[in-house]
Amino acid sequence: MKFWQLLSIMRGELNILRELASKQAQWKYILEWISDEDRILRSQDRAKLDHILPLEYVRAALKRSNLAFYLSKGHILRSRRQSYFDKKLSALEAFDRFGANALEEALEYGSTTV
Repeated sequence: MKFWQLLSIMRGELNILRELASKQAQWKYILEWISDEDRILRSQDRAKLDHILPLEYVRAALKRSNLAFYLSKGHILRSRRQSYFDKKLSALEAFDRFGANALEEALEYGSTTV
């Protein structure tokens, strides 16, 4: 997952990202980037924004996230439940099954076909 995708997906849970990044020496750069997020976004620093984050970090962050996704029988991933029959997925389950793009699109547009 790219840095910008994780920021977008977990924009309301940056505290989780900061806490995790502060716990491992090899993730300190992520903590610095989160602290400098405004400047990085304004300048469109592609080297940082498009940087692929360590999978272990991404999975740990998504595991702690309170985000939920909903999967319809028609293979549509949603950011909100639309039907009683939609299956609830944690952020980590949705990521493991469908990847970062699907999570970001479901949150950005409300739903995406998976």
